Amino acid sequence: MNRFPLVFKSICILLWGWLLLSQQVYSQVTTQVYSENFNSGTGGWTIGGYAPSWKHGIPTLPNIASNGTPCFVTGDAGASAADPLTQCISFPGATTNGNFYNCCERSFVESPSIDLTGIASPMVSIDFNLHCEQTFDGAKLQISINGGLNWSDVGAYSGSSYETFPSSVNCRETNWYNKSGVNYLNSTSGGCSNVSFSFGGGNSGWSGGCGQGSGGACSNPDSHGTNGWITATHCLTQAANKPDVRLRVVFGAGSQTYSDGIGFDNVKIFNVFPVTAFTAVQNNACQPVIQFNNLTDCAANFVWDFGTSGTGNSSTAVNPLFTYDSGGTYLVTLSATDFCGGSRQITQQVFVNPGIAALIDTIYATNSGVCNTILDSLVIEVSPAIPGFPPYNVSYNFNGISQPPVTTNNLSIVIPNIGTGVVDGIILMDGSGCELVFPNSFLIPFNSDGIAVDAGNDTTILIGNEVVLEASASLATSFSWNGPSIFTDPLLAQITAYPQNSSPYQVTATSVNGCTASDEVVVSVKDNLPCDLYYVPNSFTPNGDGKNEKLEVIVSPDMRVSEYKMDVYNRWGQSIYSSSNPDTGWDGGDAGTGIYLIDVNFTCTSQKKSRFTGTVTLIK
Repeated sequence: MNRFPLVFKSICILLWGWLLLSQQVYSQVTTQVYSENFNSGTGGWTIGGYAPSWKHGIPTLPNIASNGTPCFVTGDAGASAADPLTQCISFPGATTNGNFYNCCERSFVESPSIDLTGIASPMVSIDFNLHCEQTFDGAKLQISINGGLNWSDVGAYSGSSYETFPSSVNCRETNWYNKSGVNYLNSTSGGCSNVSFSFGGGNSGWSGGCGQGSGGACSNPDSHGTNGWITATHCLTQAANKPDVRLRVVFGAGSQTYSDGIGFDNVKIFNVFPVTAFTAVQNNACQPVIQFNNLTDCAANFVWDFGTSGTGNSSTAVNPLFTYDSGGTYLVTLSATDFCGGSRQITQQVFVNPGIAALIDTIYATNSGVCNTILDSLVIEVSPAIPGFPPYNVSYNFNGISQPPVTTNNLSIVIPNIGTGVVDGIILMDGSGCELVFPNSFLIPFNSDGIAVDAGNDTTILIGNEVVLEASASLATSFSWNGPSIFTDPLLAQITAYPQNSSPYQVTATSVNGCTASDEVVVSVKDNLPCDLYYVPNSFTPNGDGKNEKLEVIVSPDMRVSEYKMDVYNRWGQSIYSSSNPDTGWDGGDAGTGIYLIDVNFTCTSQKKSRFTGTVTLIK
């Protein structure tokens, strides 16, 4: 048994990405802890089992060509002309020199004891050349960790189809078995029932190269053989830190043999660990988000520690994306576990840029705007400490409407010509493309020049009289009155009105700056007129002569009637006419000559009421 180290070159990775610093990169140190090439002999490997056809030497078989050096191979040991079991079907060509493996063979080649103490992540590597009857005959590797007392299979084939070579499950399991059901690796049926020797374990293994044909010959070459020498690898996790480990290559065959079998060479055991490395890139300098790129060459799982405190500071993803709360330098650790159990970790310094987007110190109005006539300006002050990169572009909304952006190189960004209203949706983008969204709105205030107006005191007049109203104001250049029955120019300070009812009058004064102020005065109208100045005729003659054709109630204009109702009833108390318009009279309609009852109600603007009831004679 030979032990010697293989030291792989260290890997140096230099990455530059948005002011990010990566420190050291650890390289894998893979140690070869066992190697046997059988060039100087059997290396302590021994042949055993039932009817073995194994031989140590340089192969002379037609389908398992020599690799130029000695190895172990079946078939070359041959079989005598008489088959070992009477159940075996004899085929021509089995001589003492031999070119077939043996009928019902259950054989193995076993290694000496191998001490793997201190080996945490062992992996076996073996060269083999396969040409046997597919599905029926084949080989597998077994391991014992207690000096050969108990044996178990190394791995199992988990594929759903009959695999061809080369094949790979992962970076540690390559060309390892190609079929899950090789009959004679654990069965004695098919003419071999007298064989009592058993390997144990499952029936996953290497099989192929020869398809069963009629007359005891291989059919066309089976595609599942190796067609030459290949290397297979697999983890030996159960052998980690074991002091007495043994391996054996086992081979099983059925009752018909007409192929070469298997050869193996160059058995090695490595202590393997992942080459653990990573880079970190801050793709957007405006955000503290780091993309970690895992460069580890061979590992089953990963654990990241991003160098922050609290929950959420780790990940098991292969290439995680992590957002830091703030900028700074962090120690990030990547731990990787090999498929064979070994683990390595790397710790690097990662610099996180806090973001170079410009920072807004303050926003204010210049207070130069007055009453929307002289417009205001909004000033955005960029922090000199975190200025970002000019030029600066500011987009915003005014009273809910998007406005054209403002661009400048100055730290004081002025948005001119803004009236009273709300500015929001402020987005500051600097020259590097970094955006800062201002979360609040800003109110542009109404700035008055102090104008005030007085419409005078409330007053009372008798109905029918006029009233003179006069406003006074500071800074005023114009007035505007609003109210009923204004008979003079309403744009003057003094007006004359003739209100018929109590009414308010409003006046608005406008200064030279466009600022306005308003006031109101109430004019109460006192109504002292009577509410009984009316006349009701006692008869009418709707006969078409143009005289006295309607029953009309004569109302004096001085009554100022606001509500009126006249009803006419026949002798039986039935309503035959009703009107709420004093200007409309009753022409008698279809009523005949006779006496009718009338009821008239008056309400005047002074809230006084009057009522008349009586009779009227209709003459037709």
